[in-house]
Amino acid sequence: MISPGTGSRGLSLGVENIEVITAAPEESHSPIVYPAAIVKAGRNQSAAQAFLEFLSGPEADAVFSKYGFEPL
Repeated sequence: MISPGTGSRGLSLGVENIEVITAAPEESHSPIVYPAAIVKAGRNQSAAQAFLEFLSGPEADAVFSKYGFEPL
């Protein structure tokens, strides 16, 4: 049985039995952005800040790249 669907390319990386049939051309849509922010009322501001700093660093870039994302 075939169950077609749509999703980001990163969701299919490393998953067996998924065949990517086609992809939307990059010029057909706006860039997909995944923003991150610290919630003002959050309980652990320092951990949130550390996590944002991690997301901006080379280790996170390597993880994102591994799963098909292009870090900015």
